[in-house]
Amino acid sequence: MNKKNIETLLFYLMFTKAINAILKYTHNLNLEHLIILNEIINYHQVQHQGIYMEDLIKKVDLSKRNVRYHLEQLYHLKWIIKLRDEVDQRRILILPITRYQEKLHMLFCEVEELLKVRYLNKYEEFNILVELPYITILYQALNQVKLVGDRFDLTLDEIFLLGKLTTHQEVSSLKAFHSFSHHDLICINSIINGLYQKGYIIKYRKPEDERM
Repeated sequence: MNKKNIETLLFYLMFTKAINAILKYTHNLNLEHLIILNEIINYHQVQHQGIYMEDLIKKVDLSKRNVRYHLEQLYHLKWIIKLRDEVDQRRILILPITRYQEKLHMLFCEVEELLKVRYLNKYEEFNILVELPYITILYQALNQVKLVGDRFDLTLDEIFLLGKLTTHQEVSSLKAFHSFSHHDLICINSIINGLYQKGYIIKYRKPEDERM
C-alpha cells in the first residue's frame, strides 16, 4: 500500500472507533446497534412491513445472542417496536419507530459535531460523512480488515499504530506516540507493549534521555 492508501485506512479506523465511543457515552449505543437498525429500516422501506427476528439474525454478521441483546436495548431506547404476528403469535416482527428519520438525524448531527471538534479535527482532508448506510459499509469493510489482522495476530488498534509508524517514521519517542491516541480512544502503552511482545517493533532508550 502507498502512503495515501495507508492514511485513508487509518482515518477510517479512527473514524469508526470515534463514532463507537460517542455512541457509547452519549446514547448507550454502539456500531452493532446501528448495523441491526440499518437492516430493520432497509427491510421496512422495501417490504413495507416488519422483519421477523429469525430473518434479521440471518442478515447481520452477529451471533444470535448479540442480536437479541441489542434488539432489547434498541426497544427500551425507543428505536424500534415489536409486534406479534397475527397468524402466528409466537413470531415477532421488528419495525423502526415512525419518526426514526428525525431521531437518526438528531443523533448524527450530534455525532458529527463531536467528531469534528474533538476527535477528527486533524483530518481536514477527509470527508466526514455521518450517515447510516455509509457507516454500515465502513463497519463491514473494517471487519474484513480485522479478519486479515487476525491472520497476523494483530488487532485493529495495533494495525492503526503500525500504520502510523509507517507514515510517520520521524516519530520515535513514547511521548510522541501519545499524540496518536486521539483523546485516549486507543491505549498507546498497552498497544506498544503488545506489538513489542509480538515482535513487530523494537524498543530502546535514547542515550541522551533514558526516559524516552
